[in-house]
Amino acid sequence: MKNSILYLWGTGLLAVAVAGCSEKDIMIYEDETPAVYFEMLAADGVSLRDSLVFSFPITDEPTHRLDLRVRLLGFAADRDRTINVGVHAGETTAVAGTHYDLPESVTLPAGAYETTIPVTLRREGLKDKEVRLVVALQPNADFALGFTRGHEAILRWGDKYIKPDNWDSTVYKNCFGDFTEKKYGIILSVCGIEELPLPSDISTLGYYNRKVREYLSENPQYEDDGTPISIPVYNGGSGGLG
Repeated sequence: MKNSILYLWGTGLLAVAVAGCSEKDIMIYEDETPAVYFEMLAADGVSLRDSLVFSFPITDEPTHRLDLRVRLLGFAADRDRTINVGVHAGETTAVAGTHYDLPESVTLPAGAYETTIPVTLRREGLKDKEVRLVVALQPNADFALGFTRGHEAILRWGDKYIKPDNWDSTVYKNCFGDFTEKKYGIILSVCGIEELPLPSDISTLGYYNRKVREYLSENPQYEDDGTPISIPVYNGGSGGLG
């Protein structure tokens, strides 16, 4: 007998009522085999993402741990179950044991609907370099794979300030101008953040824009070639939010 579960995409919670939900927010999972998927939330705690970026210059530590959340599609069990973890080798440039440590499996405890996969990122050997790791869930006797977009989690890191993939296609460029590594480091440092807020968070970006401009007016900074570092005046706008 098949069990049907109604999910709200982005929450992973069993829906008792769906009033006020749009059709695109609702997904049906109908299968006899429980499944698992990555659910990585953006800075707003709601929006979903499939990649994470970490720039080591924001810390003095030699390693950094990221916990990738894995959610269950199906019902909790009265026993521990195993989630197998692998790597999409063709899309990965990082070397296991050198650039990162990743378990081959993790346990979903009895009664649980989620767990995490710990990934240890390593700094050594990555000065001015960037590597990429694609963590891939693997089907096994306990679990199939859930939503297609949740099969893999992409991680990028290095001992440099790494340009966000959507810098040029969103309001980030309007807010901060052309990307340079040195400029990005100043933005993160002055604002006390590890990454930029979502492009849709216009008010926060506007605040950061003013904060960085004030800092640069009082503390002029220069690129290695002597070019003054500056950012444009940004008053918000709706273009390129995605």
